[in-house]
Amino acid sequence: MTGYQPLNADMAKALFELISTEPWGIEHLRRVQHKLSLAGNPKKGLASLDQSERWFFGHMLTSWVTGIYYHNSGNIMVSYEHALMHASFKDIRPTPGLSSEEFGFWSKPPSSAEKIY
Repeated sequence: MTGYQPLNADMAKALFELISTEPWGIEHLRRVQHKLSLAGNPKKGLASLDQSERWFFGHMLTSWVTGIYYHNSGNIMVSYEHALMHASFKDIRPTPGLSSEEFGFWSKPPSSAEKIY
């Protein structure tokens, strides 16, 4: 579904629990999984989805990519650490919300910047 194999099991469990609270969540999940597994290739599988299944697939994929479960009753942060949009940058920049620095460190310029001025 995502093209990324090492998906985090805890995030998958949290998303499944959120989806299972939706009135049609489990039904859509079963239908999408069934159609994608029968299709043989992703393009054919996605083409076989009806409008509601396509919406659900996009909703679930957005949750995996952003780490946020968007819902009209309130958005739920599932995991920034395991959101796919951060996976490609994990060696370049810290995941938002995670820092090894003390609270308020951003109020002072970094020591390397002090040398420039």
